[in-house]
Parts: sequence; C-alpha cells; structure tokens
Amino acid sequence: MAQRILLLVFLIVGIQDLYGGIPKTAQELVDNCRKAEIVIDEKASAQFVDNAIDGGICFGYIAGSMHAATIFGHLDICTPKGSNTEQLMKVFLKYMDNHPEDLHRPAAEMLIKAIRLTFPCGR
Repeated sequence: MAQRILLLVFLIVGIQDLYGGIPKTAQELVDNCRKAEIVIDEKASAQFVDNAIDGGICFGYIAGSMHAATIFGHLDICTPKGSNTEQLMKVFLKYMDNHPEDLHRPAAEMLIKAIRLTFPCGR
C-alpha cells in the first residue's frame, strides 16, 4: 500500500501537467478519485499507470486542499484525529454521488463543502 501511495505522489509531481493538470470542476476531481479507488482496491488493469496518475492527482488535490484549509483556517472543518486522504476522498465521492447536480461546480468548493458537512467543528 505504501508503495502505491508513493507511486501516486511521484506521478502527480512529475507529470501532472501532461495529463490535464489540476481538476477545475468537481466532475474532473470525481473522475480522478474514481481511478484512485481502482488503484487502492488493487483492481488495476493494463491502465494501471493512467489510473495511478489520475489517482495521484486526486490524492494530491485533496491533501493540498486540507493543508491549505489548515493553514488559512476558518473553514469550519474539524476532521477526526487520524483521518487520512483516502477517507476524505471517500467522503467527497459519497457526497458527489448524492449530489450529481453539483458536478459542474468548482472542485475546491465541492470538496470543502463535502468535508465540512461531514466533519463540522463543534460536533
């Protein structure tokens, strides 16, 4: 598992722009995250590298967004101690599955909304 995460990180850093760069809409981030699920679940096929690249974009986007939220604060997000990027990805995907009408909206907006609704502060 650690090797796969390392591969995802390496690929996102090295070839992000080659494969479309940073997701702009929630739909683009959902597509990347679905590929990360495939890699995590070890259901990889001949498209392993493509899935790893897009999955790495998903992981990097979510991790970066959460780090930015921590640095800039005041987003009313209090993730549980020990939560990880994979769990946050699943929260995002579940929210988007339940709200397909928002797939055209900005990825960052929908990611923050999904996580805020799941892990609000003061709970």
